Amino acid sequence: MDYVANPAQLITATLVGFVVLLFLIIKLKLHALLSVLIAGVIIGVGSGMPFSLVTQAVTDGMGNTLKGIALIVGLGSMFGGILEVSGAAQAIADKLVKVFGEKNSAFALGLAGVIIGIPVFFDPAFIILMPIVYSIAKKTNKSLLYYVLPMTAGLGIGSAIPPTPAPMLITGSLPVDLGTVTILALVLVIPKYLISYAVAVPFAKKMYVPVPENAVMAPEKKEGTAGGPSFGLVISIVLLPILLILISASAGMMTAEGAGMQRFLDFCVFIGQPYLALIIANVAGIIFLCVRKGITMETVESVLAKSLQPVAMIVLVTSAGGVLRYVLDYSGMGTLIGNALQNANLSIILVAYIISTLMRIGVGSTTVALTMTLGIVASFPQISTYSPMYLACIGMSAMFGATSFSHVNDSGFWLTKEYMGIDLKTAFKSWTLYGGFCSILSFIVLYAISFIWA
Repeated sequence: MDYVANPAQLITATLVGFVVLLFLIIKLKLHALLSVLIAGVIIGVGSGMPFSLVTQAVTDGMGNTLKGIALIVGLGSMFGGILEVSGAAQAIADKLVKVFGEKNSAFALGLAGVIIGIPVFFDPAFIILMPIVYSIAKKTNKSLLYYVLPMTAGLGIGSAIPPTPAPMLITGSLPVDLGTVTILALVLVIPKYLISYAVAVPFAKKMYVPVPENAVMAPEKKEGTAGGPSFGLVISIVLLPILLILISASAGMMTAEGAGMQRFLDFCVFIGQPYLALIIANVAGIIFLCVRKGITMETVESVLAKSLQPVAMIVLVTSAGGVLRYVLDYSGMGTLIGNALQNANLSIILVAYIISTLMRIGVGSTTVALTMTLGIVASFPQISTYSPMYLACIGMSAMFGATSFSHVNDSGFWLTKEYMGIDLKTAFKSWTLYGGFCSILSFIVLYAISFIWA
């Protein structure tokens, strides 16, 4: 957009908008959807934007954000429902705990979280795994934190790997392809998880949290009885979308000789499109995890319908973040910050992380914080000069910031607090600080990679 608001007026309006946003969410407990939209209108009108441009920002923000993630969120939620009803999620956790042994079960549960976090949203994945966590913590008599923190860290790491919504938001906002983002995410999986696990141990040793008396344990499996789907089958289906995306990215970089070969490469690119990769994974899950294991199609249909119920809220809140992003973009905020960065010679990766972290602390929602940050960064004038891998690093740094320092304005904070049966003070000292430390240390690793690789 050619419009650029008066800098002083724009900065003032933005500060007022964010103060109002925090007041509405934290003090008045107003829903994030309404709060973010109100803040967006205040910033747009207050900065002097023409009313027609404010309206266009709202329309474009909702439409373009929905276009990028609506289908992915829906298909991903359905895939999560399939993994839950088939017992696939528990099969992953059980197998990893068995392989690593009871002594290293916390490490194993974290790895299970990484795998399950790829196709399943945080909240349902957390609820699926908690009975297993309760059972192991009760058996070992160790602090519940010793198992919950690595498990939740794993879920967060898994959500950075396509075809989850976060990478889709990155590729939809920045001029970088999904293949590059996927490669970076896979490279970061091991160091980020090792950091998360290493940080969890001292937290767990410092605070003993017993298993709540009303905790629902995972059922004991009797020897010789038939279990759920095999670990190998589940892993194959969970990782199928990632494989298809990588094949698509590789085919997109190849040059064909002859019409037949070009047609084949086009097909490889096609099947790796995120929506199609998830459709294939859903169909494979229905056939091999459900129908072939005796689960009726009526049950499958019911599970899929139920899994779609929370999707509307997730998509709408994310789209509201897109509205705020477009208001800031169309007002000229990106140009203002981008020029200041060039003059100050600051790293755009560091700036993206700081903005995203502040958004996360203020707004609470990971997706809203990420969407807003990517929108601001995408409007920087210098963004088109960076390499694809550097752009992926920028997007991933924004995601690390958007998953840091969860507190009272984040639903995940209350979910973990209630399931662990701890008070607010303990939740802040464990869950909030743990997430912040992991985020900072992971960002340092990413920052180093940006110098070495990008």
